[in-house]
Amino acid sequence: RSPKSIRIDRARTQIKGTAPVRLVSSFVRLFSVVALLLTLALLGSGEAGAQDDDAQAGSVEEEVAPGELPTIDIVGPEADDSGASAMEPAELTATPAPAPLPEMNLRPLTRGVSLGPLRYHDDFSDPTHGLFAPSITRDSSEQSYSGGQYQVRLVAQSAAGGGLFALVLGQTFTDVAVEATGRIVRSSGESRFGIGLRFNQGVGNYHLRVEPDTQRWFFIRDHGLGQPFDTLAMGSSSVVRKGLEPNQLLIAAKGSTLLAYVNGQLMASATDTTHSEGSVFMMVYSPRPTDAQGLQVAFTDFKIYGVA
Repeated sequence: RSPKSIRIDRARTQIKGTAPVRLVSSFVRLFSVVALLLTLALLGSGEAGAQDDDAQAGSVEEEVAPGELPTIDIVGPEADDSGASAMEPAELTATPAPAPLPEMNLRPLTRGVSLGPLRYHDDFSDPTHGLFAPSITRDSSEQSYSGGQYQVRLVAQSAAGGGLFALVLGQTFTDVAVEATGRIVRSSGESRFGIGLRFNQGVGNYHLRVEPDTQRWFFIRDHGLGQPFDTLAMGSSSVVRKGLEPNQLLIAAKGSTLLAYVNGQLMASATDTTHSEGSVFMMVYSPRPTDAQGLQVAFTDFKIYGVA
């Protein structure tokens, strides 16, 4: 064979040996291109979804008016076996509610006067929170809280010539009503008890008193200890309960109008301007020195009302 034919055969052999390798390389390159295209396609779709989400979020923000906040639903913690939230503290300190204001339930009396709100009430059950002194002993009297009553006992005649005890609440009132129930516990003669208002030491007061044994009542304008008093009205009535039975008294003052009640019945009304303000009080009285010693009275349910 000639040298030329030998060179041609070698060239053909080289071509036949390298063909498979080139074919594989082509497939690899094609796969790489396809993979790259798929990756780019996925990235493109992700960016488009993100853009859609951003667009949706932007639409929500546009719906909220300036100065307003969107409503957010918050899911709370689950409850434990006891039914209480696991996030709640074991104990809660409650803030006490403010005391309610007195209600204006007016109770009409007469002559344009009505009882207003109850300002003070002492049922004499607790001396530590009562309106009056828990216990006092004087030369002429003894007084104390006892079993839901306020007991007053005269032990000697007073400077007034008979027996007189006045338990004054140290506060000044102008238009006011006072109510209390009293009963004779022990007596040896003329025995009276009462309530009053507009008391001023050495000046006077107005008061209502009853004498159960005779069923008499007295509406008095007083001018001070040792001074003669004026009887605005007096009388005898079966409304006044006799003996040891309790009698409820009420006296009211509004401006110059004065009212006196016994057991819910109007006994007298008067117009007077002598005393315009003062304290309120309870009293025990006997006009005779011999009857004063040993006189004992028990008071219950002392009340002070506003008037309208």
